[in-house]
Amino acid sequence: MRIEVIRQAAGHELPLLLDEDGMPIPSANEFILGRQHLKTNTLARNARELMIFFEWLDDQGIDLWHRVSRGQGFTEAEVVGSLFVMLRRDRSRGKVTKLAVEPDTYNQRLLTIAAFLRWYFDTCLVGMSSDNRVRERVKENQARVASWFNEGSISAAPTSRASGSKSMTDREHAFLVEL
Repeated sequence: MRIEVIRQAAGHELPLLLDEDGMPIPSANEFILGRQHLKTNTLARNARELMIFFEWLDDQGIDLWHRVSRGQGFTEAEVVGSLFVMLRRDRSRGKVTKLAVEPDTYNQRLLTIAAFLRWYFDTCLVGMSSDNRVRERVKENQARVASWFNEGSISAAPTSRASGSKSMTDREHAFLVEL
């Protein structure tokens, strides 16, 4: 998979996610097109994050539309035990280079893929009639997947500031009070 940036006649640049054969991935690109109010770099980052997700789908042999539209959804083992592990890996230059990325990078990947899945589930639900029995299962799966993504985020450790302020020691505080 790769990302290709298309320059439109008006000068706007739009990144597109392409599969191994060089064909656009419709759902990913439709999601990106819906966010074209964002900057090109943000959209390119979103496309890179979605690329990881679609590579995971390929590795697992999962047909996303089949899973979602039939109410099958995902198991916790698939999402938490497999996808989240893949999202934690650094993928510089298209392959895994280090074991883990920074917490902010991981959280950003989670946010993008969670937004994509929310959009994807909603797209599927819009096409179903309100009396369809599968509709309720799709909604339940959507809520379950969303909760796993909410629980999956990690809080970043505070970064140390070399030039930033720091608190006074007890000794410095006593000296200041004495003055």
